[in-house]
Amino acid sequence: MDDGIQDGMDEEREGSRVSAPAGERRRRAGAEGSGHGQEAGGPDRSAWYVDSRCTNCDVARQLAPGLIREHAGRSEIVRQPRNTAEARQLHAAAFGCPPRSIRRPGQRLDPAADPFPWALDDGVLLCGHNSPHTAGANSSCCADRPAP
Repeated sequence: MDDGIQDGMDEEREGSRVSAPAGERRRRAGAEGSGHGQEAGGPDRSAWYVDSRCTNCDVARQLAPGLIREHAGRSEIVRQPRNTAEARQLHAAAFGCPPRSIRRPGQRLDPAADPFPWALDDGVLLCGHNSPHTAGANSSCCADRPAP
């Protein structure tokens, strides 16, 4: 697994989680502690959120534990990333999400931030880009040589 992503996962297991409110069509978590994706002057255009297409498949929660949780039958962002490792986790969750419901307002995912295929172990890769036709099941493959 990518060291930066793994480090963020380890840090999050040790840290506390901040709850975010639910109920909006686009549930967002914004400024730390506030739980709202908005600044005083309007929406925070950089805040990650989960839109209404979420199928509650658990992929995002596996790839970004501590940043995404289940609430009311689907995933929601608990808080925004605090460092590069956590930002990588959210990108992995966004690219792994079958309906692509993890996003930022008005922004497309940057292909350069796509972590897949992702080395899980020597020669074992997580393929990512999970399919909505398999209820978000994870797929992996074995490579002849270790991944870069």
